[in-house]
Amino acid sequence: MELSTLSDIASSPSVAALLGRTLDYNFPIFDFSEACDGLPLLVLSHHLCVSSGLLSRLSLDPQLFVNCMASIERGYHAELPFHNSLHAADVLHCINYLVSKAPVRSIFSDLELLAVYVAAAVHDFDHPGVGNGFLVASADRKALLYNDKSVLENHHCAAAFEVMSRQQCSFLSKLDRADYKIVREAVIEMVLATDLSQHFSLLTMFKKKVLAAEKFDPVATREDRILLMQMLMKCSDVSNPTKAWPQYSRWIDRITQEWYLQGDREKALGLPVSPFMNRDSQSATNPASAQSGFINFIVAPLFDAFGSWADVTEIKKALDLNRGRWEAALLGQQQLQQIRRELAMQSDRRPSLPSPNASGPASDSSGYTPMRVPRRRNKSLSFIAELAEMPESEYHGTASSSLPSLSSVSTSVTTVLVDDSTGTQTRGLPTKTLMDRRKSGPVPFPTVSEEREDA
Repeated sequence: MELSTLSDIASSPSVAALLGRTLDYNFPIFDFSEACDGLPLLVLSHHLCVSSGLLSRLSLDPQLFVNCMASIERGYHAELPFHNSLHAADVLHCINYLVSKAPVRSIFSDLELLAVYVAAAVHDFDHPGVGNGFLVASADRKALLYNDKSVLENHHCAAAFEVMSRQQCSFLSKLDRADYKIVREAVIEMVLATDLSQHFSLLTMFKKKVLAAEKFDPVATREDRILLMQMLMKCSDVSNPTKAWPQYSRWIDRITQEWYLQGDREKALGLPVSPFMNRDSQSATNPASAQSGFINFIVAPLFDAFGSWADVTEIKKALDLNRGRWEAALLGQQQLQQIRRELAMQSDRRPSLPSPNASGPASDSSGYTPMRVPRRRNKSLSFIAELAEMPESEYHGTASSSLPSLSSVSTSVTTVLVDDSTGTQTRGLPTKTLMDRRKSGPVPFPTVSEEREDA
């Protein structure tokens, strides 16, 4: 694409208005993609690297850069629900947001900033829509080439640098050997860091430097600067649960569909179906378990660690809000299953009816005392289902700390959440909204698509 044509797209009223919001964390990436005719990565990278003056400050050719980014965007598989150029543009936006905040913005040189943007743009280049485990289990050519180690991540890097080496895409060719090495090293280290098999070792290293006795000095130390770049990439790559619910829920739909496509291929090859990838499982329509685990074990620890060095308070609030949704949904599932089991036990044992004058439940001839399902517990279950279904707009700015965590919720959920007998609100939850919604009758357990429409 010609530079002038791309400039015309970027300067159109709808696209220009959206580009003016690139420092909004909840940037409307889906609207942006539609506004720029399905070229979100090309238009956003042009905005950050060409329109910003970054390339001119480095004396690099903007047309070669545009040629390269156009080829990179085409190299993402548009038919994939998740790992396409829209995801790459979303990660590029997020990493730009993070590097624009103190104290990060004063650390990187222009050359390093270019490396950060390039790494974000190419981090999933030519993604096939399946994970490393599938490639290894199926003896894919890429797994054989990279000896089963960070297969996809190595491929993304190698394939992207092959594009950048083409004459019409060689925007880095004017760099001297030392500067080119700086860019290449940073891009490779950042992309390889997205391999989740390396997640805990990198996280531990960062926490050791920042929280323990070792000094973390990314300004003076190249090693620490690379580690910071890796953390920025990792945070950006898994940032979906830190976004507002309307955006987050759409990403959930997309990754779920891509997982099911991998599960279909695993079935066809006679391979064990990977966790959460079986579209025929009983939990196929409910992502609560997968998303709760992803947040608790990957996303939250990552942002907690990064937040010990940089201020990400607002991001963590949104993350806690989304985590609260899933924990409430899981708690509702657990209580519903327990109640069903207990009712089934009562039915199987055919308990005798209690005497009208009896003070407690009657016992049958076997000595079994039937359980009486507490009335307040049913109300608690209804509340939990409604909380999981509630769209973000109805929280009315409720602080994330007001949502219950799974570890803090007691057996009597109403004690923690809301007193159903009096309607007294506890922990800042929007009781009136819930009580009003109860008048219309029972609330079915929510699905992701239902919640998104409600939002």
